Amino acid sequence: MLPSTRNPVEDLTVKIESLAYGVFGVARTDRGVVFVPQTAPGDVARVRIVEEKRGHREAELVEILEPSPSRRTPPCRYVPECGGCPWQHVDYPAQLAAKEASLREALARIGGFDVGALDIRPAIACAEWAYRHRLTLRVDGEQRLGFYRHRSHRLVEIERCLIADAVVNAHLEVAREWLRGVSTEVRRVEIASARDGSAALVGNAEGPFRHDGAYHDKFLRAHPTVSGIVLYGKGWRQAFGKPLVDLEIEDGLVIDTQGGFTQVNPAGNRRLVAALVELASPRADDRVLDLYCGAGNFTLPLARRVGEVLGVESEGTSVTHARRNADRAALANCRFLQRDAASAARSLAEAAEKFSLVVLDPPRSGAADVIDALPALASDRLVYVSCNPATLARDLGRLSKLGFSVGTIQPIDLFPQTYHIEAVVQVRRRTRPRP
Repeated sequence: MLPSTRNPVEDLTVKIESLAYGVFGVARTDRGVVFVPQTAPGDVARVRIVEEKRGHREAELVEILEPSPSRRTPPCRYVPECGGCPWQHVDYPAQLAAKEASLREALARIGGFDVGALDIRPAIACAEWAYRHRLTLRVDGEQRLGFYRHRSHRLVEIERCLIADAVVNAHLEVAREWLRGVSTEVRRVEIASARDGSAALVGNAEGPFRHDGAYHDKFLRAHPTVSGIVLYGKGWRQAFGKPLVDLEIEDGLVIDTQGGFTQVNPAGNRRLVAALVELASPRADDRVLDLYCGAGNFTLPLARRVGEVLGVESEGTSVTHARRNADRAALANCRFLQRDAASAARSLAEAAEKFSLVVLDPPRSGAADVIDALPALASDRLVYVSCNPATLARDLGRLSKLGFSVGTIQPIDLFPQTYHIEAVVQVRRRTRPRP
């Protein structure tokens, strides 16, 4: 720990010890913890305190005095203005190490686990660049397209994104052209690429749909590489053309969706599916419950290996596509229920339904609303897929008190250049709940 050196404007010289789960490097001084963006573990930096908070202070980076060996020059010209890739200045091995550390820290601090006793594998690496087949961009009042600066609503307009694939980048200008003619007030645009080189445009709108359907039909005729357009807002949704996005999730198995959720990293998703199948240890006589199933990303690979799968998903479009994906793959042992996971889990438990395997793939907020129903549903084992170490640790801690033990944990880096980390966790029933 370096002593803090202060002048009247609160300048400090600090050494960065680690990366937090977020945009900040972490330094410790004689006045406590300081969080500093745009820093790497091992940096010695001059920083300026900008905010005092309970238990820590936040600072802005003034100058790197001694760069860390893991620091690199970001290859993207929009860094650090753009807030989309907050770890791009850190080399990839250090990114992986920081993500593994953040997962361990959450399991210990929030979940109450002795992480030294857990089977936590090294994170599976993915390609650093051009990995995203979906990219969501902000739109400002001048119809410019880009990303917000960190902790700001100031738009940084971009011409190319290094973590997006070639098809997405090729359609950035197409999306701008589309926006210039749209009457509906669009605030976010997602560009999603398909395997045939086409792209779908998905616009998240404020207010009502302004009846510009003729414009969209004309635009699609003029742009044959745009497969379709989806516009949606509160309580409404409009689709034009065939805005289908497909994803090969394992050999010979493809899912598609119309503007619904799919994993952003196709190659990483195949690793994710493979890890889930390995840790689930599917058996031919298994009866499986797949909660938060989306368009069937895990449902269909499991259906290839087990007796029966019930997928539960609240979003109607995803359920429609899940059923179509199962039919196309000739998987007659799948059925899908359009319902939110919490109410479905409660109803199934009340009906005394039993499943030998339960799969959880909740949003970032976690699965707290289904945890209490799981002891009645899962007769043997669970697999929990998480994109948030904090909610994962919280939910695993709760499961450990309800008669389950945590087995192998496999982190997967689906999101290089960011602090996000995916994890697949094997969970099994114990004979007695832990006190």
